[in-house]
Amino acid sequence: MRKSPVIAIVSLSMMASQSHAAQKGFSGELSIMTGFTSSESNFNTDNPIKTDSLTSDVDAEQDWLVIPLGQLRYNFGSNANQELFLGTSRADIIQGVAALEVGYKYWLRDRSFLAVSVLPTIMKSETWADPFLVNESRQTTDESGNAYRFQYENIVGTGLNADIGYYTKDIDNELSGSGYSESVANQLQREGYGLYSKLSWTIYAGPGTFIQPGVRRNAYSAEGDAQSSTLWGYSLTLIRRSNQHFLALTADYTQTDFDTVHSIFGETRDDTQLGATAVYQYNNLMGYQNLAANVLITYSDLDSNLVFYDKKTLFSAVGLTLKF
Repeated sequence: MRKSPVIAIVSLSMMASQSHAAQKGFSGELSIMTGFTSSESNFNTDNPIKTDSLTSDVDAEQDWLVIPLGQLRYNFGSNANQELFLGTSRADIIQGVAALEVGYKYWLRDRSFLAVSVLPTIMKSETWADPFLVNESRQTTDESGNAYRFQYENIVGTGLNADIGYYTKDIDNELSGSGYSESVANQLQREGYGLYSKLSWTIYAGPGTFIQPGVRRNAYSAEGDAQSSTLWGYSLTLIRRSNQHFLALTADYTQTDFDTVHSIFGETRDDTQLGATAVYQYNNLMGYQNLAANVLITYSDLDSNLVFYDKKTLFSAVGLTLKF
């Protein structure tokens, strides 16, 4: 699924729980966060001209953000066991993976639930129309896509969780490889679709403590064969609750193998990525039950055999959440 630390901070009060204690009617959160982001990538769009060569060093792109976001839920049905939701998935944030969702959830008697949702693109991101130009001005274009998701959490009360999705990627003005031959450019087309699947297991490890290992597979089919890939990922999350405190730590490793030789670099791309996410929440801030303070830090380091695709990202944010 798409990674977005900006969207991830929608609701730090919505941490994973296998129980259901909702009441009928509306509930939700409103979060105000301020954050700092730093990214080193050849796909940063601050500098329109890349000098020297495609493998030359890139400068970090940095920015400060102030973001008001939130989540809204409506529970109905017998024992409030049905839910309509708009916002961010309750469990995703502690994995460092989140996106805006609109969906429906049905709670079962074994304290598990089924959910279907759509993850639409609300704000398009910018990328280079042709990222492979050197010593000349590059044009930006919009990148977007939608995703469709099915979840079965706590399968028949076992703690196993299944997450399956289908997603698309759209580039408004795709010009990759425009400075090369038509056959080269055709191999580099980024638009396409993907299938995502993840299996995780929530394990009780003592009072207020849970461990969640997970494995995922992501198969992406692009219009250009050199951009098609298969990803395997492995994660481990530690969740700890104690009085007013909540802490979640996640470590993540992925290996991505691409289908064919890259038509510019002459090698088949092979990526490895290490990531870490830390989430802390202090509830009942200043004695107010509906107020919480939040801290979020995420870091990822992608290392590719094609240096052009190396990427490092850091995001940190602090703020307040009002629950209603």
